[in-house]
Amino acid sequence: MNSIQPALERTTAKRGKPRLLNEARKRTKLIRKVLTGKLAHPPMPEPGKRGPLKATYGADVVTALVKLWEIFDYPCGQRLAPAVREKLRNANEVQCSKEVAAKLIHIAPNTMDRLLAREKQVRRLRQNRNPSTHPLLYQKAPVKFTAEWDTDQSGN
Repeated sequence: MNSIQPALERTTAKRGKPRLLNEARKRTKLIRKVLTGKLAHPPMPEPGKRGPLKATYGADVVTALVKLWEIFDYPCGQRLAPAVREKLRNANEVQCSKEVAAKLIHIAPNTMDRLLAREKQVRRLRQNRNPSTHPLLYQKAPVKFTAEWDTDQSGN
């Protein structure tokens, strides 16, 4: 009886396909061969146009990351990632769950930068840590040029 059941389902499925193709042909005005090809091979999504991705790191991970970022004096992701891994493996300064700690250990430096971008914008941290000196500073501080040096004396 069990061997008859799948055969019966296949025959009913085969009987229903021509009806579906006839109905699709009436509605779309396409040839049956084109319809069978389209139904057998659904179109692939265009490259680069995926749906929205599920967020991997939630608010709890971001808050722990911001806390660690403050502890290490606001470094970039490349410098922060090894420091976070070392800190989470050795000490327990940051109170977070084991899941959050595991995510922080495996997070990529670029992802850290992306997650901290909003916090950097809110805190208005300077992007350039070596700004050029202001020209008024040269007027206030006395500076000797090489032409003004006394080269006759030896330096002791």
